[in-house]
Amino acid sequence: MTPANYFAKLLQLIKLEQEYDRKSFAESVQLALSNHYHNSTCWFPIKLGNSYYNAVNQFVLEIEYAGEYGISQDCEFEPGKTISFFYRKNEKETYLNVIPENCFITRFQHRTLSIVIKDNDFLAMLHRIAQQYSFGIQLGIDETTYQVMESALHKASELDSEKWVHLRDTLIGHAEPQCRELPEMEFDHLNASQSKAVNKILNTRDVAIVHGPPGTGKTTTLVEAIIETTRREPQVLVCAPSNAAIDWISEQLLHRGVTVLRIGNPLRINQPLLECSYEHRYANHPDYPELWSIRKLIREINQSQAYSKHKHNQLQRLYH
Repeated sequence: MTPANYFAKLLQLIKLEQEYDRKSFAESVQLALSNHYHNSTCWFPIKLGNSYYNAVNQFVLEIEYAGEYGISQDCEFEPGKTISFFYRKNEKETYLNVIPENCFITRFQHRTLSIVIKDNDFLAMLHRIAQQYSFGIQLGIDETTYQVMESALHKASELDSEKWVHLRDTLIGHAEPQCRELPEMEFDHLNASQSKAVNKILNTRDVAIVHGPPGTGKTTTLVEAIIETTRREPQVLVCAPSNAAIDWISEQLLHRGVTVLRIGNPLRINQPLLECSYEHRYANHPDYPELWSIRKLIREINQSQAYSKHKHNQLQRLYH
């Protein structure tokens, strides 16, 4: 199978999985709407509350569940998840944000949610519609993972650099990985198979895969390999399929004295690691107050210009 056919097959499989997730999500929406607009993924009605800019210049809106039912114990409204707004008109639901990634949860406490809204004009639309209709929210389907996988596969199939073509062909089994011979190292706190794996990682020029059943110490092995690599390289990029996994690795590295910059959504970062996040370092930079003042001034100028344009349009309509 050629690399092009290989990646086309993977894209096809991703599409099938994505369609299955969409179908399951649509079924959960219908269940929510038939269950008095209240279950673990749906609130109706809601009230719009305060709005403000948080420490990292995100626009936040607070909403409150205003229904008569209690909050479900298995409520799935969690920080980092996306939501869609809808309102009832003529016994039909109309959804407002067709791209739910523009609204995601930052905080959940009892009957109140704090939501980051990327489009400020969206809030103005909410307030206008709220004067006539009742609002609800529905947990959104997060398709970011599929978008990232598709983008990565497209880029991989279009690679033309000799180095990256070799890496691609190695990953799909069309080329043998290249290795070097370094003096074997011993690690007192690792067993024989873990030490062998670390040495294999350090010797590879392309890619090394450490495989084993749960509980065999793969993550411990990875932490040791990262530490040894930082003694040879200025920095290491560490990725993992879950926030819990990357938090655990980060904690172990910090415990061993390695400087860590935790990148990712701060809402999904373990509390003890927030000080390592980009957002925390950004907010604690000595120049941050000045930057905040500049951003505030820009917002005020934009709002003033928008208001002036609105008044100008009103006068034009009256004149004509």
